[in-house]
Amino acid sequence: MALAENAGQDRKDSGRSGRILIALSIVPGLVVMSRALPQGWPQVGLTFGSIGSTQVILLLGGLSIAGIGMFLCHSLLPQTRPAGAAKLGLPKRALFAATLCAIFAVLMFGVGEVALRVTGQMPWQPSGQNPYVEGGGKAFLKHATLGYTHVPGKMTFTLWDGYTFTVTHGPDTLRITRPADSPKNVSALEEIWVFGCSFTHGWSVNDDETYPWLLDEMLSNYRVVNFGVTGYGTLHSLIQLQENLANGRHPALAVLAYASFHDERNTFQRSRRKVTGSLQQPHARLNENNELVISHDHLPYHELPGMRHSAVLHAIERYYNQRETCALRSFEVSKAIIAEFAETCAEHGIKIVLAGIDDQPGTAEMLQHFARKGIPTVDISVDLSLSEYNNKPHDGHPSAAAHRQYAGKLYRFLDESGFAAGCEHPIAPEKTAGRATLTADTRTGA
Repeated sequence: MALAENAGQDRKDSGRSGRILIALSIVPGLVVMSRALPQGWPQVGLTFGSIGSTQVILLLGGLSIAGIGMFLCHSLLPQTRPAGAAKLGLPKRALFAATLCAIFAVLMFGVGEVALRVTGQMPWQPSGQNPYVEGGGKAFLKHATLGYTHVPGKMTFTLWDGYTFTVTHGPDTLRITRPADSPKNVSALEEIWVFGCSFTHGWSVNDDETYPWLLDEMLSNYRVVNFGVTGYGTLHSLIQLQENLANGRHPALAVLAYASFHDERNTFQRSRRKVTGSLQQPHARLNENNELVISHDHLPYHELPGMRHSAVLHAIERYYNQRETCALRSFEVSKAIIAEFAETCAEHGIKIVLAGIDDQPGTAEMLQHFARKGIPTVDISVDLSLSEYNNKPHDGHPSAAAHRQYAGKLYRFLDESGFAAGCEHPIAPEKTAGRATLTADTRTGA
């Protein structure tokens, strides 16, 4: 009798311990699922629109971890069965658990695939809409330190929908900022160098519509040089500055146009390599002493197998890319690059202006950071979601109207700083009849 009571108590204790282990096995899954909740959700609540691919992956991943943990724990724990009933050995229980886990994982994968596609998140589809260069020529040349640069000469680009624009690069591969017969080309005027990406280069607008060209028209006592190159980041601007100074050139002023999307370009992380393909670029890192280290090593991009066919796998790859952004500290790297750019200018007696060219929070934070350090900063950005300031549906880059705004805001800032003193055409942008034109009295958006 006593033995039977002891056996019954053992079974109760074993069952209680088993239930505790099963409950604990779902804790890791719950922790993962909790990370999917957006910050501040108790105050603003959860909405369908706030659920992105990261949240979907974390929710389904946590649910899968919890379910698999529960199945494994329940199946592999010693089972108590009625007297005379056959007991499954550990190998059979393990096979049963593995089968259940596989079925559950496939089910969750399918649910995740449907959920992501319903929210508009699809498998990766590499862009095949490359612009056509008139005559079938190349748009870029390889460069030892910059990775690539523009091909000299005049060329016409045709976008996927037939939209065309004309681009002229001088023998130095830089986009021109005035007509070939301009007296400025043979004058001894000091120069203003404007550095930046495709926004500064003027992708999708004609030569005389870019803001460096317009700024050159406004500043009769300076020559403006457009160092902007499509696809460049702030690191490219630093290299361009240092190499041109080493070659004996020397500007009166350097304008560094910065946008927060330069951060991923400066570290040349996976998300950027995913876009550029075979075009290689220099990349920067911060070492253990927070010192800037610039490298030109080849960094290939390896896509996740299956991400061209599965929205789930593509979402996992994007989540990994986001994690890499944090690990590389791309924003801090950009800070270090801009700081070195400013230090290089100071060493050579060159004045500097840091211009924010997009209206994202990261750009505003960068301007505030360097303004506190005494670097002249100006916000020349426009709202690119407005149809008049972008070239959609042809292209998402700034329109000619946006460039007029950039030029006017930058001119106004330079005028207040004394650089425009003595200019013959003190003009700044104003909106007229739905478009931006150049007039005399608009205030900066800084």
